[in-house]
Amino acid sequence: MSHLAQGFGVKLKWLAVPDTDASLLAKALQVGPLTPGAWADAVANAYGNGWLFTPPIDGWTLVASTRLGPPIGQPAFVQWLGGLSGRIANPVYYFCTHRVVELHGWAAAAEGQVARVYAYLGERDEVLVDIGETAEEELDLRHLHDDGPDAWRPDEEAVFELAGAWTIDPRDLDGVETATLPWTVKPAG
Repeated sequence: MSHLAQGFGVKLKWLAVPDTDASLLAKALQVGPLTPGAWADAVANAYGNGWLFTPPIDGWTLVASTRLGPPIGQPAFVQWLGGLSGRIANPVYYFCTHRVVELHGWAAAAEGQVARVYAYLGERDEVLVDIGETAEEELDLRHLHDDGPDAWRPDEEAVFELAGAWTIDPRDLDGVETATLPWTVKPAG
């Protein structure tokens, strides 16, 4: 029996990890227990301070939650992401977007080392963090969305486009057939 996936991503944080079992990710994130659930319920759960763990889709397992990791602009974020990639022995890609304050960010880590972290807060027109070498895909996005020298202000669309270039755009999951249901972790309390 197949199940039809549901997209997500707006005003949310998510990880993309190549071919990793959801239970391993839940253990590494120190959340659980995992419960299978319908796609609509699992996505709603991620937006309601719970967690969504997808089955593998096009070689990627996605994890989404409003509570995923420390805020991207804080020093603890780098330690958290590097530690997570070391614990699961797999590359980890992180994305976040929140249109109310125009927070848009992304990061990549592998083998316990963080290679890239970038976050922009439009509410203050401030780059919160810019660590590591700018990836070629980021440069491509800057050329598409540039308003002049040093004027690029990444928006929500840039986050999704970069997610699609590096991993998978979670908005594109609508209607994708999966062999299993996603898993959820209900909010604490």
